[in-house]
Amino acid sequence: MTAAPYLDRHTITAKGLADALRERGFADDEDLIADAIEGETDAMEAVSRLLRWMAEKQSHAAILGDLVSNYGARKKRYEEAVKSARGALARFMDETGLTKIERPEATLSMRQGSPSVIYPADLDPETLPEKFRRWTCEADKAAIKDAMLAGEDVPGLTLSNGGTSLAVRVK
Repeated sequence: MTAAPYLDRHTITAKGLADALRERGFADDEDLIADAIEGETDAMEAVSRLLRWMAEKQSHAAILGDLVSNYGARKKRYEEAVKSARGALARFMDETGLTKIERPEATLSMRQGSPSVIYPADLDPETLPEKFRRWTCEADKAAIKDAMLAGEDVPGLTLSNGGTSLAVRVK
């Protein structure tokens, strides 16, 4: 559970106090409004509580990121071990000339794979005939944004108002 509902409960009271102060002529004095909210309500403590909760969750996310990375490396080692074991089984069957082995755990069979194209690392796709190339088309979003900010009309597109965002600086 987040601490946000705790702040939400105090927001109503703090908003009422802030609105009342603005109506009494203190609209330009943000420090006075903030001090009044802190002195008369628990809203600022709720803000601090939510910030501490956020810091804790960010720590949890970082730890989980490390675990995912560690488990990812472990997963890769296991996958490589399985690949190596498959290679050993294939070599065994190839060396013994067996094309099928039935065991309680699994049935193994060797089959001819389908051919695949070997691409040299230095292959330049431009050197291939046109019929062997494909092109992708995508919007250049940065160019579109720059053009629209300069006043150019781009059919079917509009600019958002950007909205607002919260900046949280931790000392």
